[in-house]
Amino acid sequence: MKRSLLILLILSFNLFGAFELQQLNSEIIGNGGICSLHPFGNNPAVFSTDHKISFTSNYTNLFGIKDLHCWDFGMHYNLNDNNSILIKSNSVGDKVYHENTFNIGYSWRLNIPVSIGISLSYYNLSVEKFETENSFGLSAGICYFLNEQVTMSTLFGNVNRPKICKNEELLPEYFAFGVKWQINRFFELNSELFKDTLYPFNSRFGTKVNLYRNIQFFTGIQTNPDRFSGGVAIQMFNIKFISSLQTHLKLPHTYYIGCQFYLK
Repeated sequence: MKRSLLILLILSFNLFGAFELQQLNSEIIGNGGICSLHPFGNNPAVFSTDHKISFTSNYTNLFGIKDLHCWDFGMHYNLNDNNSILIKSNSVGDKVYHENTFNIGYSWRLNIPVSIGISLSYYNLSVEKFETENSFGLSAGICYFLNEQVTMSTLFGNVNRPKICKNEELLPEYFAFGVKWQINRFFELNSELFKDTLYPFNSRFGTKVNLYRNIQFFTGIQTNPDRFSGGVAIQMFNIKFISSLQTHLKLPHTYYIGCQFYLK
């Protein structure tokens, strides 16, 4: 694809101010893009309860566009039963247009059935023949553990209203409210209401089916714009391999692959 066409496509999706909206985690994509309930999502208050240390790595070729490679890496570490940290980074683009994000978050579970979290994101944007741009965003989240089956979450992103491109372009603030219902050990339902300053309200729904503890299936749907997704995960010992697909009514579909590695 010609460089001018690639840049035009990127700019048409407002990616100059959409770093955190480019969700690259394969499991999150397969489950409808719900970002406020997953340990490697955007909500720093979410705990990873199954393992002490978790690593993730994901890759996609966004919309199948040549050279538009996207990578995502993360580590979630439970310091103890009440404190955890999250470190993650992602990269989108090629040598013509490239955006990088580095994020570090901290979560604290209170004595009441609530956890709170805060995260700091560093945004780096480079376009060929232009100066590199940088910015910092601050986000906060809350998780409410109503019982062993139902969890609710609230996420506030970029609350400091960061700017980029010579402090002329605002990165979008965003809000998400999610609900997870673990019906039983086999079946899980997720839903989320998402809003950022660039687009209308977005509803997201996802399901997860667990089979024999080592096979999972995901399905999901998003609105505004309408997108459908699905995926499968296979776990072998302490490694989980994930593959998912997201469709779009107007754009080509996108495949995502990823893996997660657990310690302890």
